[in-house]
Amino acid sequence: MHRFLEEILARRRVRIDELRRSMTEPLDEPGAGASPPENPAASLHAGAGLIVAEVKRASPSKGPIAPEADAAERARAYERGGAGAVSVLCEPDFFGGSRRDIQRASAAVAVPVLCKDFVLDPVQLRMARADGARWILLIARILGPDLRAMILEALATGLEPLVEVHSEEEMADAVSAGARLLGMNARDLDTFMVDLDLVKHLAGLCPPDRACIAESGIRGVEDLLDLRAAGAHGFLIGETLMRLRDPVPLLRQFRKALNEHAAGARP
Repeated sequence: MHRFLEEILARRRVRIDELRRSMTEPLDEPGAGASPPENPAASLHAGAGLIVAEVKRASPSKGPIAPEADAAERARAYERGGAGAVSVLCEPDFFGGSRRDIQRASAAVAVPVLCKDFVLDPVQLRMARADGARWILLIARILGPDLRAMILEALATGLEPLVEVHSEEEMADAVSAGARLLGMNARDLDTFMVDLDLVKHLAGLCPPDRACIAESGIRGVEDLLDLRAAGAHGFLIGETLMRLRDPVPLLRQFRKALNEHAAGARP
C-alpha cells in the first residue's frame, strides 16, 4: 500500500476514535428504523445512464479545487442539470469535506446522496445514514476480507453500498461479497494516475445482475459515451464539474448525449 494512502487511513482511524469518544449517546444499531434499500441494478440497466455529480472541495493530487463551495447550492445545481445522484466527499483532512456537507446536500435534493469516505468502521455507516445519505462508498481494497460484513451492515443500516474496485480480482471479490453496485475507479489509489481503458475493460466484466458506475477521469462527452458503449451504467463526475462556476450547462449536455445514445441504440 502506498505511503500516501496509508497516511489517509491512519488519519481516518484517529478521527473515528475521536468520534467515538465524543459521542454522548450511542447511535441506532443497524436496522433500527431503517428499511433495506431496493436493489438499484435493474433501474440502472433500464436507464440511459446515471450521472452521479460530486461535491469535492480538494484532492491530495490536485490540491484545492473549490474549497469555498456551498454543498447545498452545488447539490441543487447538480439536480437541476439532470444528475440522478449526488456524491459528497466528506473526508476532512485530505479532501476538505465534512459531515455538514452530507447533511446540507441531503436536505437540499430529492435524489440519492452518496457518502464518499474511507470507511473502516461500522460507526461511519450509521453516521452517514443519520446525516441523510442513502448510498455509501466501500473500497474493496481497503476492506479486504471485511468487505462482505460491511456490505451486509450497510444494507441493514438502510444504505446502498457502492463498492469501488480497480482490478479484475477486486471486481470478482466485490461480486462474491454481494455488491450490487460496482464503482470502477479509473484512478489508482497508489499512484493517483487515471486509466479510462481499465474502466472500459472492467465494465465488460460486470455481471448482468449487477450495475457498474465509472469513477474518475471523465472530462467530456466523448469520455462519457466511450464508457457507456463499453458497458458502464453510470458515471461519477467530480473535478470536471467542481471547476465550473455553473455546472448545469455541462450536465445538461451530458444528459442530452446519454439520452440520444440510448435512443440510437434502440431497434
